[in-house]
Amino acid sequence: MAVFQGGLPLVGWLVGSTFRSVIESYDHWIAFVLLLIIGGKLIYEGIIDKGEQNSKINPTNNLMLAGMALATSIDALIVGVGFGLIDVNIWMAMLVIALATFLFSVVGVYLGRKIGTRINKGIDIFGGLVLIGLGLKILLEHTCC
Repeated sequence: MAVFQGGLPLVGWLVGSTFRSVIESYDHWIAFVLLLIIGGKLIYEGIIDKGEQNSKINPTNNLMLAGMALATSIDALIVGVGFGLIDVNIWMAMLVIALATFLFSVVGVYLGRKIGTRINKGIDIFGGLVLIGLGLKILLEHTCC
């Protein structure tokens, strides 16, 4: 998970930085919209009832794990595009994202066993609000004052 979450922002950053000169005048709007979409998705997932999970999924299968890591890291690719549009140290961002993903994955597995889905909705909503707030901050920094 950490490899995909930490690596895909580099791919997005390469795309974003390649087209930076073309879209520099409205890059803050792109970053805002991307973070708004990702944050909104998290909030939506925190509100809807996910029901029972499919018990046929085996997360210990390496191919299944790689597929899950890729599928859950698409948002990291999109965030990387936003990083390419603003001045971000991509190497530091990748390191922080990978380390945080590793740490939170380990803690998440442990806590998941202990408290299950009781706090899941609140965490998704909180994370979505943080991303939207970050997008709003970027937008305000480029359009105000």
